[in-house]
Amino acid sequence: MKIVNNKLIYALIILAQIFVFNIAYSASNTKAVVDTLPPTKPIVLDDGDYLVSESRLHAYWISAGPESEIIDNQYSIGTSPGATDIVEWTSVGKDTEVTRTDLVLTHNKAYYFNVKTKNGVNLWSEVGSSDGIVFNAHNPLINSITPQDNSTFFTKTAVNIVVNARDSDDDPLEYRFLVDDKVGQDWSTSSSFIWTALPTTTLTRKITCQVRDNKKGEVSQNVNYNIEIDINDTTPPTTPIVTTDEYSNSLDSLHASWTAEDPESGISEFQYAIGTFPGGRDVVDWTSAGTNTEITHYGLNLVEGQGYYFSVRAINGAKVKNSEQPVDLKLEAFSAQAMNKIKNADFNNLFNDLYIPKENTAKDTENDKEAIVSGLRELIQNKLGMPKDFSNINSVAENALTISMATGSPQTTGKIPSTNLFYKVTFPKFGHGYIAIGVYSGSDKLYIKDITIELPISNPKSGEIVKTFEIFMMDIAAKQQKSK
Repeated sequence: MKIVNNKLIYALIILAQIFVFNIAYSASNTKAVVDTLPPTKPIVLDDGDYLVSESRLHAYWISAGPESEIIDNQYSIGTSPGATDIVEWTSVGKDTEVTRTDLVLTHNKAYYFNVKTKNGVNLWSEVGSSDGIVFNAHNPLINSITPQDNSTFFTKTAVNIVVNARDSDDDPLEYRFLVDDKVGQDWSTSSSFIWTALPTTTLTRKITCQVRDNKKGEVSQNVNYNIEIDINDTTPPTTPIVTTDEYSNSLDSLHASWTAEDPESGISEFQYAIGTFPGGRDVVDWTSAGTNTEITHYGLNLVEGQGYYFSVRAINGAKVKNSEQPVDLKLEAFSAQAMNKIKNADFNNLFNDLYIPKENTAKDTENDKEAIVSGLRELIQNKLGMPKDFSNINSVAENALTISMATGSPQTTGKIPSTNLFYKVTFPKFGHGYIAIGVYSGSDKLYIKDITIELPISNPKSGEIVKTFEIFMMDIAAKQQKSK
């Protein structure tokens, strides 16, 4: 049977009484102890209410000698308390548990362990018996599962999986459903489970249907369902979350792992690139990893002390990619000082080095461009404080107001769009925010296209600060218009 608290408490009380008795007796007597008390009646425990193994019976017990130790334990097994019709009295010495695996048991019959113990002066305890364990030889049977094995469904189809099962003893049944070995619907009396056909990195999903009765009988059966991709899926996979080792002791290999998902058509391929700065691919250009979610790239010529970055993009079953770095990332920049700071993750004075290059195709004069950047830099210093604590991220699910180096009004965004270089930062006079550095390639060089600051609308200072920036940008735009 299951261990019941009151039985254990009872056993502990007996042992405590024996312990106290012996201490008191020994304290008041210096001569040899005369043992006149038999051991306590054994408390016998088995493995529960029901048994499904037809050849294994197990029990253990608790008994104690108040005055001398127990030197022999004997047990029997019968179909009623105290009976010996299955196993005659058998000694196990000083052991206090026994397992029998050589028995032939009868379905739906209860079996009882009986135990007696003997102390050092050959006094036997009363016989203690377990409360009985019933042998259940009839496991449930699964007659059918619908839909049948190897059925095919389009993505996002709601599939009603139904198990038809029975028990020869008409015992009540419970059901559980696993999807690829993970619980989809836990034990309940419902024989059906509604599963949404969603692919993972494969187009086949395993459903495990489990059935049990109330007597420990259990059975399970697997079915495999195929998923057909919806070619109208225009939604990209989620942006991969990439994990790399903080340090590497190899100069010829790098390792990374990632996770991503696509709830409509699944992921058919991952691609990765390696660079010396976030988003870079100056070390390894886009390379297919198949459907693997980790890779070790060998054959590299790495520089000790240099930081390296993995970029990963996912392609779903409809061949739609998630956000990626579309530019040819090379090591030249519109501002050499600024790009060197970006590559070396030295951001604290980044804004002091920014200016707009001559190669930019915008029609503004160089002086106007410098004025815009200088003005923005001054506003940032006064209103926000120079950003620090840059940490590279892929995207953020937070509503924010936007400040950009281009003219225009602030806009509320949901999930901030992916950019080439995207960071979470700390503004000393404001709190946390985000900076996106957009880049483009031209004339075989890399340029910073724009810098966008995102201020979470959860911070009450956001609206006032963005309004100040907006007035500044509109003023610049008006001055530019007059000069044309």
